[in-house]
Amino acid sequence: MLHLMPLLRPKQWVKNAFVAAPLFFGLELFDMASAAKIGVAVVIFCLLSSAAYIFNDLRDIESDRQHPKKRFRLLAAGGALQKEAAILAMALIAAGVTLGFLVKFPPGFYLY
Repeated sequence: MLHLMPLLRPKQWVKNAFVAAPLFFGLELFDMASAAKIGVAVVIFCLLSSAAYIFNDLRDIESDRQHPKKRFRLLAAGGALQKEAAILAMALIAAGVTLGFLVKFPPGFYLY
């Protein structure tokens, strides 16, 4: 499964750190409970955004093959099986939602 890592687009995860902004603006930077909950939220955003990238790549696979830059993406280049990618995306969604339920995030959390 490590060969599928590029599908997750880990370089894009930096953007998910903006979920932590309330720690700074709410002056809760040193509140360990808040920091832990925000840390889990960042992980969930990474899981779910990676799933979205995979589903997008699956949907656009044919057009990506024609694109001068996107044709090198893992699915478009044939470096991964579509079935594997779909299973991974579903597993990421399941992991993200399960993690949110375990830390008791409200259902509205997923609407943002």
